[in-house]
Amino acid sequence: MTEEKQQPIIKNWNNGSTVSVWENKKGEGDVYYSVSILHKYKKGEEVVKETLHIFPDDLLMLAELCRVTYNDLWAYRYKKDPAKKDEMKPEDEIPW
Repeated sequence: MTEEKQQPIIKNWNNGSTVSVWENKKGEGDVYYSVSILHKYKKGEEVVKETLHIFPDDLLMLAELCRVTYNDLWAYRYKKDPAKKDEMKPEDEIPW
């Protein structure tokens, strides 16, 4: 029996860069999310390398991809469990 490969719940991409959100289960009913950022370099039609290294000119585009993905995740979480609306405050200050 083959195990089905987990797919990201959110995947946004632009110009070779991808931001993906993964839903992970821990314990009984508890869920946490992780994010992966990847950039693919191509030579013709063939993908030559997948890496997190990007060019400085790609920083703003990647920042925008992250912002959009962040908003998509909040919308996903709210749609999945509207009862927790009060716990979900994306406008809260980022803790760093």
